[in-house]
Amino acid sequence: MSTISHTLKDVLENKGVVLVSLHSGDPGEEGSTPINELSYEGYKRARAFFDFSTSSSELKARNKERIDFPAAAPSAPGGCSHANISPDKNGIPVKFDKITHVALLDGDGMILRAGALAHPLQMAHNVAPRFEPGRMTVNVPEDWND
Repeated sequence: MSTISHTLKDVLENKGVVLVSLHSGDPGEEGSTPINELSYEGYKRARAFFDFSTSSSELKARNKERIDFPAAAPSAPGGCSHANISPDKNGIPVKFDKITHVALLDGDGMILRAGALAHPLQMAHNVAPRFEPGRMTVNVPEDWND
């Protein structure tokens, strides 16, 4: 069994801290520090808790509660880094690239699992990215309990 699968199982069962991070591109490999993470005034990783379900012999974990991230403020200098920003005539960023990926991180900030969103989220001023309960699904590896 891989260490990552074992750690993923532990954190998804809430025996440890699992954080969700937002990315404008591929976050990188499991077991590494994430790249392409959004960075804007007020942004921070969000803590999440998961429930397990089995369908067609696949084990899945879904978020139990809503996962909220802070909104990007119009006054944020430079807006969102790691994203394409188009300023308006007053120099205020008005368009951000989409959030295309998320990563689940352990308490040390290392990637446990990462993947692309089925429906990317468009970043905008005063819009708080969020995942409603049950909307974030994590496929748990087959060897998670070997």
